[in-house]
Amino acid sequence: MSLSFYPGFINRFVLWAGTGSIVFYAAVLVFSIATMWRIFTKAGEKGWKCLIPFYNGYIQCKIAWEGSKFWVILIIPFVVGMVKSVDPRLGQVGSVIALIAVLACYVYLIVILVKLCIRMAHRFNKSTAFGVVGLFMFS
Repeated sequence: MSLSFYPGFINRFVLWAGTGSIVFYAAVLVFSIATMWRIFTKAGEKGWKCLIPFYNGYIQCKIAWEGSKFWVILIIPFVVGMVKSVDPRLGQVGSVIALIAVLACYVYLIVILVKLCIRMAHRFNKSTAFGVVGLFMFS
């Protein structure tokens, strides 16, 4: 039998799937906030600082690097945006150069984020593997 005979089934499935997704997302959000709050308080910062966008990134970099790398990480998306909007009159050569520059920025950003997680792990006397796993679990 086709599901077209059971339109109520599809509606109920969509309702439960959507509700389940929202509940799962809320649980992940609460867990992330709780872990960041704990990390900040262990590092001697106020826990509420993890709730403010950009400022929590600055505090994380301050914990790991004393704050100097944050501005580099913040500027990379703007550089990528400027390179992507390269003048179309440059033709294919300009597009290839822009693509290489964008990829280089993304690779650099990934390297900086991996280093940040490793340095945060070392800051709390954890192993390098803990920092790498933390990158995939908490990012």
